[in-house]
Formats: sequence, C-alpha cells, structure tokens
Amino acid sequence: MPQGKSDIRNIHAHVMMTTRVVTPTGLGEKSLIERENKWLITHELPTSHLQMRDIRQMFEQHANRHLMRAGLDVRVDHRSHLERGLSIEPTEHMGVHASQMMRRGLDVERSRIEEQAAKRNANIIRRKPDEVLKLITDEKSVFTRHGVTPAGRTASRATR
Repeated sequence: MPQGKSDIRNIHAHVMMTTRVVTPTGLGEKSLIERENKWLITHELPTSHLQMRDIRQMFEQHANRHLMRAGLDVRVDHRSHLERGLSIEPTEHMGVHASQMMRRGLDVERSRIEEQAAKRNANIIRRKPDEVLKLITDEKSVFTRHGVTPAGRTASRATR
C-alpha cells in the first residue's frame, strides 16, 4: 500500500470474479461468459468479448462514481488506447518475479518487449506530442510534474 503523499507507486486493482453461477447451495453451472461463442451466438446471446466489454463499462461507471464521491480527481477509462484514438502502445507491468530476476542479472524476455515498446512510443510522442496530454488529461484534470515525466508515467489499463 502507498505510504503518504510522496509515494508514487502505481496503485491498481486486480478484480476476480467467479465464472460459475452462485446458488444457495454453492457454485452451479458455468456463467454465460464461460460458454463458447458458437453456443452463445446460436442462443442469440452476446459473445464473451461483448460480455467483457460490458463488465469493463460497468466497472468504469462504478469506480468513477466512488472516486468522485471520495473527492478524488482521477477517473477510470475502460477503453483501449486504440478506442481512445491514441497510437501510443499500452505497456504491461513486468511483475515482481520478473523484476527480481532482472535485478539478479537474469535474462527477462518481457524487458526487451517493454524496451522496444518504449522506443516505438518515444517516436510516436516526438511526432504527436498531443497524445501524451490526452493520456494525462483523460485520467486527471489536475496533474503533477511526476505525472508528466517519462519515469512517472506508465500506460496502464484499469482492469485493464
């Protein structure tokens, strides 16, 4: 957990949910999101992709309502960079174990991918600096120097 106002760690949440229907006697049949798309389409139901989009939208609305109530000036956006009209690539967190391996000098595949994505993003930013402002201002209406520096800025998905 962050420790005070100077703690700038990336605060995020991992949301887990069951893929089974919850009944009075326990877990039941698979939920619709676990069904094969072929079965869903045959039964005129939304595909798993469409169901996930709906879940992300509902989470965004719920989270933003509570962020606003708490007086926080940050918002969640369920849309991808592409859907937001951005060409900057989102990056992924390396993870604790991969970070520890890298610090010990072991080869970590993800670090090369992130380095390549960072170079591509730097080229895009040089050509389209307005994309950085869009990323920052879509999340917050007020931001700090740290929020606009490369070290302080991570492209992330709420739920991602």
